[in-house]
Amino acid sequence: MRLDSKSGEMDDSEFVNSIIEKFGLSEDPMIFYTDGSKSDDSLSTGSGIVVEDRDIAYNINLPKKCSSFTAETFVIKDMLDIICNTTFFIAKNVIFFDCQAVIFAIENNHINVYYILRICI
Repeated sequence: MRLDSKSGEMDDSEFVNSIIEKFGLSEDPMIFYTDGSKSDDSLSTGSGIVVEDRDIAYNINLPKKCSSFTAETFVIKDMLDIICNTTFFIAKNVIFFDCQAVIFAIENNHINVYYILRICI
């Protein structure tokens, strides 16, 4: 399900609280933010994960030839691996990412991209 904070007049904390309420999550779910990016003038393509209210962040450097889409899908797959292989697995988790192409690929799972297939399995 897609929710867009830009369509309404709410700040970030209100947006997070609306998701917690909408899906009946506990009051303190683990909240993860992911992002991937590519810049023509950087040495690599990058991805990152931040865990809200914790001093935890991960960054991943990928080869420069990787696309922004690959960076976005890679970081989501990595984040899911982290959740499943750490103590985060016991909590309810909310994952925020901002790549519409990845959302579409996950929803439809009709393309043969390794990271999307790994996410959907």
